[in-house]
This record gives sequence, C-alpha cells and structure tokens, in this order.
Amino acid sequence: MGFLDFLKKVINPAETSAEPHEKPPREYTPTTYNGLERSYHYTEVEVRVLWQFGGMYGKTCASAGMYRGQTLELLPQKHEGDKDAVLVRWKDQDVAVMRSNRMRDMVRAWISDGLPVIAKAYEVGGEDNLLLEVAFYGKAQHHASVKKADNSKYQLTPSLACLCEKRFIAFDLETTGFDAEKDRIIEISAVKFVDCKPMDSFSTLINCGMPIPKEASEVNHITDSDVSDAPDEPVAIKQFADFIGEDALKGKDVLVAHNAAFDSAFLKAALRRCEMTSRMKFVDTLTFSQRRLPTLENHKLQTVASALDIQQQQAHRAEDDAHVCGEVLAKLLTDWLATERAKFEALLPEEQAMCLWVYRTLKRQRCNVDHLSFSPSSYLSVNYWHRAMRIKVRAQKPYILVDEAVTLPDGIDTAPATQTDGSGFIRVFFSAPEELEWLQPWIVATYKRVAEETATAWKEAKMRKNIQATEDAQVRLFL
Repeated sequence: MGFLDFLKKVINPAETSAEPHEKPPREYTPTTYNGLERSYHYTEVEVRVLWQFGGMYGKTCASAGMYRGQTLELLPQKHEGDKDAVLVRWKDQDVAVMRSNRMRDMVRAWISDGLPVIAKAYEVGGEDNLLLEVAFYGKAQHHASVKKADNSKYQLTPSLACLCEKRFIAFDLETTGFDAEKDRIIEISAVKFVDCKPMDSFSTLINCGMPIPKEASEVNHITDSDVSDAPDEPVAIKQFADFIGEDALKGKDVLVAHNAAFDSAFLKAALRRCEMTSRMKFVDTLTFSQRRLPTLENHKLQTVASALDIQQQQAHRAEDDAHVCGEVLAKLLTDWLATERAKFEALLPEEQAMCLWVYRTLKRQRCNVDHLSFSPSSYLSVNYWHRAMRIKVRAQKPYILVDEAVTLPDGIDTAPATQTDGSGFIRVFFSAPEELEWLQPWIVATYKRVAEETATAWKEAKMRKNIQATEDAQVRLFL
C-alpha cells in the first residue's frame, strides 16, 4: 500500500482520544517553527522505553496517559554510563532513550547550536513500543561532520590484523564537543600492546585554551579547574607523539580506538595545528566488535567489555577507555586469528601451497588482497568476494581453468574444459604452482577485474554485511 493510500484509510481521531495502535493520520510537527524552516523530518523513530527506571515498572506509555501528537522533550545527557545518550522526557519523567546513533548525534548537533528540535509521540502502545516523529529546524553547523563520520574505512583487514598481533597502540581522548575542527581535546591517553598484552601507557590532561562546556563535563567529569595546570595543546600533543613513536606516525604501527572515525579526526586536527605530519593507520574496535559479536544489544565500549569479561574502572576517562579498548581488540583478534588459521590448516597441503602462491603472485603485483579468499570444494576457488577463477587441485593431475582466448606458450599441457568446468574455458595442467609463472598476467588481470566489479558493492553500506558474511565462510590468509 502506498503512503497516500495509507493516509486515505486512516481515520483522523482527536489527539486526546486516539487509539494507541493506530497510525497517525498526519504530521504532528510543524513545517516552520520560530521563523525557521524544517530541515529534516523523521517518523517512526525507535526509542527504548525506560519506565521501569522511573519507578513505574510495568507501566506502559499508553496506560500512563500518553497519546499520539503529544510533545516530548529530548535531552542529550549522560544516562547509565552512556555518554551519548539522548533521553526522551514526558511530564518531567525520563520515559525512553533513543536507539539510533545517527539520530542521537543529530539531536546533539542541533541542540549544541541552539536550534530547535521537536519530538511528538507518533505511535504509543506495548511495553517497549514508543515511536517518535522528530523534526529539526534550521541548519546545525556540526551536522555535516556528523553525517560524514564513517567507520568502514577503519576495518580490520588481514594485513592489519597481523600487524596488530605483534604490536598496536590503543588510544582514547576526551573533548569539549563533537566538532573536530572547532572543539578541542582535553585529555588523551594511549596504551602500547605487544603480543596482545599491555606494556606501557601514557596519559595527560590538556589545557586547550577554551572553556569546557557543562555538557562535556557531565560526561567526562573534567572541569576547567582540572586542566588549569595541565600542558597546552602543542606540548601535550608532542608528548603523545613521542610516546607512540615515529613508526605509528608513519603508519608502521597501528593506532586502535573505539569509534575511530571520531578519535582519529580530533587527533589529526590537533597534529595539523601543531604543524606535525603523519600517515597514521587506524583500526576501529566498534566495527570489529559489531562483526565478531553481532548479537549484542549495542556495541558501546562498556557493553563489549562486559561481554568479554573485561573489567572497566572509570568509563569515559581516556586512560581507562584506552586500556579497555586495547583489551577488547586483543581478545577479539586472538579468537579471530585462531579461527581463520584453523581453516587454512584444514586444507590439503597441495591446496595450501596453491593459496600461498596465488597470494604472493597478487601481492607482488600490488593487488589489493584485503578481500582475497579461497573456497575449497571440488574446485579451489580464488575470490575477491565473488569468484575470480577456479583451480582443480584435488585431481590426479591438477589444472587451472583459463579463458579460451589466452595465448598459450609452446609445450603447455592443455585439454578442453568439460561441461562441469563450464563453457569458455580450457584446462591448463601443472604439477607445481611455479609452473604457472607464465600465466601471472592473466591471473592478475582477472583478479583485478573482479575486484573492480566488487568495489561498487563494497561502497554500499547495506552490502558490507553480506560481503563480510561471505568472507567469513571462506578461507583467508593471515601472513
């Protein structure tokens, strides 16, 4: 049913007598407010009902007398250890908390810029069913940077995983706000991990030269008096850079953070202001935990740490958060590497040799092997998510299926492909992978073509889970 058809079928009840389970017949938030145009408008915004925390356990929003169209207040403030919480208040009681991280960030950005956000009850009913209609007015200065935050670029690839297994630096910072260019770091900490064990740490408060907003202090408990005697930004950032070392600044050691898009943006901005250059590599434990622990209710650092039995002393202070972040990566990484390497060890020795030869061939030609994987069955498939080529290793005489159009050198042992092999191919036989050196240009070109076709899908966030699920079922090399 289309939206207009839906509207025609809904009766327009009075706000005070609307049935809780009916869809609202109209928009409750106005298109203009205090002379400002409505910039964004969302309906059916999911929130998690918190009546039990208000001392009315078991009472629903509907039974408490809430109806559609009634105004609710949104409050960006700390709640139960959640520094990014946006509470939903009705009649001076906290009734719910927002689920969507992006919606929470938008609310915080708008309110921090003094712009109005109006929330109305969109659907009321059930113990945990309260949907909101939320409207944003004007244009928040920080909204563009909030929308562009993208953790997908900080994925833990096999090559980065192998670097982190030997050594990585977990870091965290506390800030005056959410804008990496306008706000400042007020605390920065780092912990060096060697062989997935903490070895050394660094932490300092920073006198950033601007007042710390009340909202920030409510989260991290850092006040202006706390930083009055702390080093200024140039001194503190130089101390941090000296601690992490040149290898980290040049990208030879990996920096790890929970929600790396946020922390890395602030760190890069601070380094630029201090006229320091870097080519740092970052890994994000937020996206990694989402992949490895998909059933958690959320993937906040405290939630992930609790699921992994990691103790946290003081949440939302940089030193403790950095240590916990490193412990999270160490535990998840150790388990992941053990699982993936067990898959490789389960292959036949001939299959292992073939995988290694293909990997090194592509690596020498500077191909992107982040998504290189192998599927062992009757054929050994070489994949960049999608299948690129097939090799028959489990045969009396191994062969690789090659395009009919490939020019063959003299003396190459070949045979026509069978119906099972597929059309458009020929069999090229070999005794050892090294006999296929002459075929490297075709192997590289075929792999790159499939990689380019797949890259489009990888750019779509909705496709990444499918890609990752496919890769998790295949064999990947961690060398």
